Amino acid sequence: MKKIILSVLFLSSIYAQSYCAGDQVSIADQNLEHMVGAAMDGYEVGDTFKLADYNGALNGGEYHIIFIDMSASWWGPCQSNAPIVDGLEDQWSEYGVKFITSLSDAGSPYTCESWQSSFGNSEAPLVLDENQSSVGFFDLFHDSWNAFPTFVLIDHTMTVRAKPWTLDSNSNTNSCDGTNNSINGWSGGDTNDFIQQLVDECGALCEPCSGDIDSDGDGISDDCDDCHNMPGDVNDDLSIDVLDIVLTVNAILVIGETSECALSDSDIDGNGIVNILDVIQIINLVIDQ
Repeated sequence: MKKIILSVLFLSSIYAQSYCAGDQVSIADQNLEHMVGAAMDGYEVGDTFKLADYNGALNGGEYHIIFIDMSASWWGPCQSNAPIVDGLEDQWSEYGVKFITSLSDAGSPYTCESWQSSFGNSEAPLVLDENQSSVGFFDLFHDSWNAFPTFVLIDHTMTVRAKPWTLDSNSNTNSCDGTNNSINGWSGGDTNDFIQQLVDECGALCEPCSGDIDSDGDGISDDCDDCHNMPGDVNDDLSIDVLDIVLTVNAILVIGETSECALSDSDIDGNGIVNILDVIQIINLVIDQ
């Protein structure tokens, strides 16, 4: 049997707003904070994690596919699937796929750290203690069973693509979970097949970044950083020239759309206002080169 169906009436009243396959996760929900219960991927116990951390449009250009395992520490099917999830991470982490375990009822009996050590290895998924979260991932992404374990795949555009069950053969019939007929481009197969599809869709955006040059000192190498924040370099091409002057004038005259990065780079004096004084300073930067 897949999993226990947890008090359907209780859960349906609390967890009624789960995202469906095809829904894009809102910025507000991407920025919900979750407590890290077992360290991994640069996070320490007690740190907060947000989905936005893995959104390339918000983190400076590091795009990822996200796999979330929503489990309860006390439930056998969750425990038996945990090593499978760990095996998937071993296979896909180098391709920009991030694995997260969202653990409910931590400490009953497994704590987040004992869950990680019991069912994972050195590449074990990041484990979040959802007892410490006001809104857990199960609240947002549970499948139509309203039960543990639930899995969700989110693509690099932060769109929910599927809630596969089982992991080796998706047999869902509810369109909110993503059936083989309703998932764009997925004609069946196992979770590996679909992750491969999402990696292919992401392409170069999900390839690991490299490079030691960090021109703006924000901790993200220039190869990965789509917002260099060099004062005067409005188009982030690592060069200050006439085009940057034109773009700053366009921002002042509200000609076309200007990104937050461009506005930040145009505001040379850092007063929060882009005006003719910033244009003059950029002109001086160009002349002084």
